[in-house]
Parts: sequence; structure tokens; C-alpha cells
Amino acid sequence: MLKNIIFDLDGTLLPQDQNEFIKNYFYSLTKKLVLLGYDSEKFIKGIQIGTNAMIQNHGKETNEKVFWDVFEEITNYKKDIISEHFMDYYINEFNELGASVKPYNGLNEVLLNLKEKGYQLILATNPLFPPIATQNRIKWAGIDSDVFSHITTYDNSYYSKPNIKYYQEIFDDFEMLPDESIMIGNDMIEDLVITELGCDIYIVTDNLINKDNLELPEKSSNVVELINYLNKLLDK
Repeated sequence: MLKNIIFDLDGTLLPQDQNEFIKNYFYSLTKKLVLLGYDSEKFIKGIQIGTNAMIQNHGKETNEKVFWDVFEEITNYKKDIISEHFMDYYINEFNELGASVKPYNGLNEVLLNLKEKGYQLILATNPLFPPIATQNRIKWAGIDSDVFSHITTYDNSYYSKPNIKYYQEIFDDFEMLPDESIMIGNDMIEDLVITELGCDIYIVTDNLINKDNLELPEKSSNVVELINYLNKLLDK
């Protein structure tokens, strides 16, 4: 019996090209910090290596601590000082990156109805951002963040996609059973890996990421058909 629905954000609930977003994100964040007097080359290097460290995190520390430890070591910029500029960026300039996003019609409504029906909804977006950034991106998607029982961010996660332990951590923390759950995502590596734990999968094809040209699972479609699928769950 299906009880838990786990959602990816980028390219799944949020109709935004991930590569384009990352490129624009790095550019706008670097631009802000350079204007404040920081060295662009050193700053970019710190961000890139810090992000890679989070992706490679093996669970001893949160992604947040891993990022800042590496960033400080690479740049000699101290978190206590520079994090204030990061926060200001996420409150202001960051939201310009979502100005052109057009939310999917009917998506927020069906999520609200699923929660009311009793399904547990989890947002399993790769936890490389602080809460404020992820909350903003949920707003870009036109979604009420309160529908989710849990949202993975860099401060509450010890692993990242595609590490299978990232998903195991979610199942363990919320006492969820994989065979009572389904993952809805668009990445045939980062999202599909959850099936190794016995969880069902639904791949959204509008912004499909399939670097290895793997065969799509039985449950796969565009977002319009996904919303139809979710609405049918309300009748069960």
C-alpha cells in the first residue's frame, strides 16, 4: 500500500533547466561577492570544491559543515563574515533566477489534496543549498512548502545524491518502508538509484536527465500525465 511520495525538485516539480540554473547561479553569486571585494577566482574555486565535497560526503558531518570547512580552507574567507553576504544574496538577487519560471497548472492543488488524503510527502532535492534557497525555489514552482513533511537541505543532510545512503537516511529518519513509497524524479541516475532499496519510481520526462541512455521505467511520462496519476491516487 502506497503511503509515502518522495519528490525531486529540479526538473520535476520545478520547470527549470538545471544546467542553465547552475550557470546563472554561479554567475550572479560571484558577481555580488566580487562587487564586495572578494577575489572571483578564489571564490569560484571555493564554491566548486565545497559543492563537490558535499556530493562526496560520507555521513560524518552535515553537508553544511563539510561545505564551509572546505570553502574556508580553499579561500581563507571565514564563514562568520561571508555567510552574511550569502544570506543577503539568497533573499534578494537569487530570486531573479526564478523570475521566468512558469509553475505547472494543477500541481500545487494535487499536492495539497494528497496531503489531506493522508499521504506523506517528502521533498528529496539534492541537499546542496541552505533552507532559504530551497524554500525560495519551492515558491518559484508555485508550491506551498507546508505540504512536505520533510525537505532535505544542506544543514539537515549527511549525504547527497546519488549516494544510496541519502535515501536510506530519509527512510530511517521517518520510519518509512521503501515498498510503501514511490520516488518521482527526472534523473535516471540520481533518482533511479532509490529503486535499489525496493522503492518504486516514476520518471518525469519533460526535463529528463539520462546521461547513460537507460531504458525508462514503466512509470514515466510528462508532467501533465504525472498530475493525472497523482489525482487518481486520491480515489484510492
